[in-house]
Amino acid sequence: MIRKANDNDVESIAHINSTVWQISYKGAIDNNFIEKRTVEKCINIFRNVVKTEDIYVFEESNVIKGFASGKTTNDKYDCEILALYVGLEHQGGKIGTKLLEHMKLYYKNKTCKDMVIWTIKGLRNNGFYKKHGGKIKEEKELELGDRKYPGIGFVFKL
Repeated sequence: MIRKANDNDVESIAHINSTVWQISYKGAIDNNFIEKRTVEKCINIFRNVVKTEDIYVFEESNVIKGFASGKTTNDKYDCEILALYVGLEHQGGKIGTKLLEHMKLYYKNKTCKDMVIWTIKGLRNNGFYKKHGGKIKEEKELELGDRKYPGIGFVFKL
């Protein structure tokens, strides 16, 4: 089931986020930056996110297995997905697809037309976004810590 996140979900969301960064981005992103992305740091981040962004969790049998967060914007694209993560042990089970489809519908119902997801060029998630209809519309540098990485924007028509 997908539902709106609340304060009680922050620890589970933080654990998923930290773990995915620690494992999936190793070697692609500066290790010093990744090592600082601890569960405790993510808890502090997501305490605010749950109040300021549109964040939804995928929950099954009282276990949060993934989450997505986003927001509407006044930029070139009228909404943006800021995070979409599935716990490592639950990847490959269509949870990411369900969360992405939920967010697309959520923003379409808010009359948004174009949704963007920025990510680092060459990461495994690039294939996921392409497979689900995202079109690379532009590139820009993404700053993480004190380093810059080649970023790409996958745009979805809603």
